[in-house]
Amino acid sequence: MVATQDEIRRAIEALSLEERKSLMWLARQLVARIGVLAGGREDEDFVHEAIEATLAGSRLWNKKYSMRDHLRWVIRSEVSNHAQHHKSQRYQEPILVSSLNAEHEEDLDNEVRAKTADDFPSALPSPEEELELKRREIILDKIKRHMAALLGQHSMGEKVFQLQIEGLSGPEICQRLKITKPQYAIYNMQIVRTTSKIRKRNLEGLL
Repeated sequence: MVATQDEIRRAIEALSLEERKSLMWLARQLVARIGVLAGGREDEDFVHEAIEATLAGSRLWNKKYSMRDHLRWVIRSEVSNHAQHHKSQRYQEPILVSSLNAEHEEDLDNEVRAKTADDFPSALPSPEEELELKRREIILDKIKRHMAALLGQHSMGEKVFQLQIEGLSGPEICQRLKITKPQYAIYNMQIVRTTSKIRKRNLEGLL
């Protein structure tokens, strides 16, 4: 059943922080996969486009699926379409300024090599890679839940962990959370110990 404009807006506004992060993570993985075919566009661009397309009605949301799952599908489609468009173009390596010398002008055609779509990898993951991506998402969600339970939901330790899995460095986390390096070291040690505990429980079949 196709949703109304008001239902779409409310569903998007109701997306949790975790759901929004998972959308950004998916877009980041796909952008990294297509590499140069992204054409300078970043993960945020594709997430925003997916949301805008859904709001505009060009990407219809079937309420049979959650808004998160719908946007995941749209992001994959947007990234694929963008990559396919760029694969249809001809890419040229930049000409070095040093090569623009009058005495070498007749050799420019030999120095500039055009690249076609065949030089670049496929935009979308294979079915096997898609399954692996989904498996990793499930594992990551599971780890997040256990870390929150053991470190304390919304605790400083959990906040540090969340930023770590987002790829921030120690100094960046200190700056973001306004904590000192010694404090970060303490929270990081808590995370290491908690991770070890989760791994042990998993091996024992308790998780």
